[in-house]
Amino acid sequence: MPTISDIPAEILSVILELACTDAPDAVASIDSHHSFGLTLSLVCTSFRQIIQSCGLDIQHAYVHGIYRMDLFLTLLQQRIPYAKRVRSLMLADYEQIYYMENYFTKTALQLVIEILATIDSSALHVLSIFLCYPYAAGQAPNDNKVIFPTPLPALTDLFLSGVYVENPELCVSSPLLPNVLRAQITRMAVPSEHIPEDLARLTPNLIRLKLGFKPSTIAGINLAVPLAEYQLAAAESYNSRAVYWDSDEEEAQPQQQQQVLSPTCTHAFPPTLRQVVVSFEPCYLPYYLKEAEDAVKATIVAMDRGAQMFEQLRPWKYDSDEDLDEDYPSDEEEWEPMAFGKMNTHRSMTVCHQDEQERFRSAVQNWKMCTADRKVAWKP
Repeated sequence: MPTISDIPAEILSVILELACTDAPDAVASIDSHHSFGLTLSLVCTSFRQIIQSCGLDIQHAYVHGIYRMDLFLTLLQQRIPYAKRVRSLMLADYEQIYYMENYFTKTALQLVIEILATIDSSALHVLSIFLCYPYAAGQAPNDNKVIFPTPLPALTDLFLSGVYVENPELCVSSPLLPNVLRAQITRMAVPSEHIPEDLARLTPNLIRLKLGFKPSTIAGINLAVPLAEYQLAAAESYNSRAVYWDSDEEEAQPQQQQQVLSPTCTHAFPPTLRQVVVSFEPCYLPYYLKEAEDAVKATIVAMDRGAQMFEQLRPWKYDSDEDLDEDYPSDEEEWEPMAFGKMNTHRSMTVCHQDEQERFRSAVQNWKMCTADRKVAWKP
């Protein structure tokens, strides 16, 4: 009687790949932070050999901590290119491990860059990077800037937290992330003034964007004007479409058609962008230290000034965010062009670690939901 061992390896690999992609258990396995292929590889030796040769055991890879990043990089370096196919990847290190810093010669950011250079870049659809950075006043912001070593043509969803992209100017002729539709860039201590231009070059087809940063005076100087320009352009685009829809296409006046085709307000973000969600993150201050009282007061003043800049941009319906977690708008109702979260300027240092843990859990949950092709949280 024929057994499963009699099935040719080529056919068995196709069966296992379908099982790791379409089976309900394949999606459910994401909750346990590993790929369904890794579970199947424990069945027998032949399964393990086939799964590892096809990269099915790492198609959904969650790597937390610098130690595991180092092991994951070593694993990738020992495989052939076809076995490095990672479809969804999360790399995270949100806690400083001081007692192990002498053991590793590379930082978490360096390991992230090397891992991205080693995987099969043509297979990656979802990428999430979560690195630590200082929230406290008086600490210089980390220089967490990732350099994409190679284009990621299949990537559609990008989550960056505590890290920013360094090399968008290199992708003028050929964008590094040409098919990214959704991006969340959060936990920025000091947002770059070139974010709109960087995203236009890096992700020219971006549809939805979330930005999270501390509302400091510098942040207001860097982002208030670009966001205001986008807000005006989005409002004009909406009004132009309304004029076009209210008139018969054949009887529309040339002036109306010109208004639709040639908007007067422009912005530096990707032209395909349909919504910007802005999340304000606090600066954590040592209220309990009397010797830091002057520095705390100066920081509060700077944060309040930045907050005032962004409050002037807040949409009128800023609290109607029930549709923010919809993947696509219906035909009757579109996304609000801009959505603002609650203003957080400063909090006590004593709650910083607790808040960071919550942000990390939210980032992991977003990665899981996106990997499983489910709704991702967009509310600020």
